[in-house]
Amino acid sequence: MSIREVLERRRRALLVFDGCAFIALMLGVVFSVKLGIPWLRYLAAAFFLAAIPLNGYFLRCPRCRGSIGVAKEKPGKILAPFLPGEPCPYCGVSLEAPWERST
Repeated sequence: MSIREVLERRRRALLVFDGCAFIALMLGVVFSVKLGIPWLRYLAAAFFLAAIPLNGYFLRCPRCRGSIGVAKEKPGKILAPFLPGEPCPYCGVSLEAPWERST
């Protein structure tokens, strides 16, 4: 399995998590108004804001530990940030190299 494939799999999982956090934020605001529980909207907002830095934490180069997720999330690269043949923006390792799990 290549580095790009692992990063794409992690990115898809993070997109699902971010979507769930956004839905939780919307539902938290709606239910806090309906039920009259003001702290519920703050809890939902905290959950949503905690989900944002996960992209930088989980999408890292296995060699240099640089945050590829932050470097690749530019306006033109949202749909396909890890294109075949692109290197790591920090250390230059090819994303097609095999994923080596560090111990």
